[in-house]
Amino acid sequence: MKRVMFILLFLGFSCLDLYAQSWDFYTAEENSFTKKDSFLNSEQPYTYFSVDKDFFDYEVSHLDIHWTWSYLNCNEMQEEFDERYRHLNWERYENSSGDLDLWESPVLWPDIVKSGQWQAHVSWKAFREDTQAWTGSRYKTVDFTVTPEPLGCILFFLGAGVLGLRKNKKW
Repeated sequence: MKRVMFILLFLGFSCLDLYAQSWDFYTAEENSFTKKDSFLNSEQPYTYFSVDKDFFDYEVSHLDIHWTWSYLNCNEMQEEFDERYRHLNWERYENSSGDLDLWESPVLWPDIVKSGQWQAHVSWKAFREDTQAWTGSRYKTVDFTVTPEPLGCILFFLGAGVLGLRKNKKW
């Protein structure tokens, strides 16, 4: 009986681990595999989206991927920015192992960047070649923070202090 339980637990954890590695989504720097959850105002945040070729037991030629970038204030959504790629060709983003690796960042990031809490959400589905139909959607959400430049803040407060002293002392 103990052997049966051990085998069942082993198989259960093995399958869980396999599923966990089949696709991933997190924030990082461009072309980096290292998770990063805080960016400076001057940095461009990217989401890393990866799907193992073995995730599917059928041939996939295209993906439909939808990103939503949300600016949060006190955990309430304030603004939302959408980007969508329809019929994204798998082979174009295939790495040497045949898996899909894709880094995405909002095109308008320099215009929309604000310090504070952000969320990136991805939902996607794959096009099956054998049935000529789309699979069901899968999705994940990640949180990240954008912080002001430390040097810029220091210079701002230093300049404001000097101006305040100058005004009061009439240098």
